[in-house]
Amino acid sequence: MVIGNTFLPGVFDAIQPALESLSWLHRIWVKFVDCSGTYICTPVKKQQSRFCGLVRSHPLGYRRCRETAVRCAHLDKGTYHLFPCHAGLFVLAVPLQGDAGSFGALATGEVITPSCSTTQVLEKLQDLGLNQELLRQFYQEIPVKSHEEIRMLGEALYALGNIGFRHFKPSTGDGLKDARQLARDAVEYIATNYHQPLTLEGVAQMVHISPSYFSHIFKEEQKQTFTSYLTEARINKAKDLLKGSDLSISVIAGTVGYEDANYFSRVFKKNVGMSPLAFKKRFNKSKC
Repeated sequence: MVIGNTFLPGVFDAIQPALESLSWLHRIWVKFVDCSGTYICTPVKKQQSRFCGLVRSHPLGYRRCRETAVRCAHLDKGTYHLFPCHAGLFVLAVPLQGDAGSFGALATGEVITPSCSTTQVLEKLQDLGLNQELLRQFYQEIPVKSHEEIRMLGEALYALGNIGFRHFKPSTGDGLKDARQLARDAVEYIATNYHQPLTLEGVAQMVHISPSYFSHIFKEEQKQTFTSYLTEARINKAKDLLKGSDLSISVIAGTVGYEDANYFSRVFKKNVGMSPLAFKKRFNKSKC
């Protein structure tokens, strides 16, 4: 039985410190993924390699990386696994099994073993049309791990998976409720901080989940993306200010979170159908 894509916030609280510690100790990115390949929980202090970030920036590269993550959750239980990803790098993974069935995996970011070949890796990615010089440069930043280091990290992941999740019993009903609460928390945060330079990654960190999972549950609950919701909230506030104050367009732009007044005007016109100045004149004319 495979558990769905909803997880309790308590799981994040339990796994986050462990991921941070493992990432720091082994100098490698470690993630918790669900059975669909979604990144549920990732370290805050350790970022994914720039090489993988560049590959995932291409739609086809993203799909292949997602397929690798899915594979992590469907390997044989009872041990850790080292296997090549679609690019020829290596992933260390421990599939997770709770009382209710399989529900994901702990996995490292891609690593290089002493036998890896730069040429072979770049050849596997040629069809993506990415910048070869950047790929080569970012490849050099990926950690090289000896077989002994891989064994130690594999045993650590396996121990964490067995100890931390042995009695995990996800509930789709409770999980849905908690997902809604996380989305509500994000909405409340946006309502208070819309004037700040908010990003999806920053708000996801605020609610203690990975950006990809946050994006998923926010869209599920709000029926629109984080970016469109934030834009709508800012434009609505701008409308109120245009109606009820004599502030200049540039001041209003800064008040609702746009440093560039010209960009604000373009966004406003795209969403409202007229410029901020035209909106202000029409509203003031209607009051006369």
